[in-house]
Amino acid sequence: MLGVDLVPFGRADLAWWQAGQFSGLLVTETDGMLSPPLTAWGGWSGERVAVLLGFTTARVATITWVDADPEPTRTSLVSGALRPSLDGRRYLGPADRAGPRAWLGGGLYGVIPLVKATSDTWTDAEAASYAETAQTDRGRIQAIGARLGGGAEVEWRPGCRLGARYFVVGHRGQATTTDTVQVSTLLSGEAALTLSFSFGGATPVDSAAGDAAARDATPAAPSSESSPLALR
Repeated sequence: MLGVDLVPFGRADLAWWQAGQFSGLLVTETDGMLSPPLTAWGGWSGERVAVLLGFTTARVATITWVDADPEPTRTSLVSGALRPSLDGRRYLGPADRAGPRAWLGGGLYGVIPLVKATSDTWTDAEAASYAETAQTDRGRIQAIGARLGGGAEVEWRPGCRLGARYFVVGHRGQATTTDTVQVSTLLSGEAALTLSFSFGGATPVDSAAGDAAARDATPAAPSSESSPLALR
């Protein structure tokens, strides 16, 4: 099972931008690159239960080479993050039911920071300063979150389903310095349109269509007029 979720751009995004809430690192959960409007997922789907995995990543790197004397120098500043996620769904109706099929679900995600700063030209004091800044950036990037909600989907074509979902998302981040720990939490709602594809199995049909197909496939019994016994 593969699918994509589309979270439309809304007033909350504009308010977040106008309030200057972006981190400046570009790769945190709330900056937009790590969690873009269109995300993909995949997993396993059974009769009533589905387990879905997701993964996104973002990376910004600046590498500077200087042709200095007596030898060239190199400075590298890298900020990045990995975001794995795990979701589960519980469908409320059988797979062969006609019309929309509702489900309840939830999931967890984590943000793993990838921050590195190196240079051939820094003194020990400069290297220590950049190392402290990198440690602070790691604390600003790393985060965990959970979401809970539900949705519904309808079969548009065999193996292809359209749907919508709504989650309440809780996010927790933490920024740490040498003498300060700052914890930030965010609770918000998230609506999305979904498109999913199922593979590896027969597409269920409703019972009425199945009965009609069975009747069409059954050969008709010969009538008495066409029976050889009726001619005698």
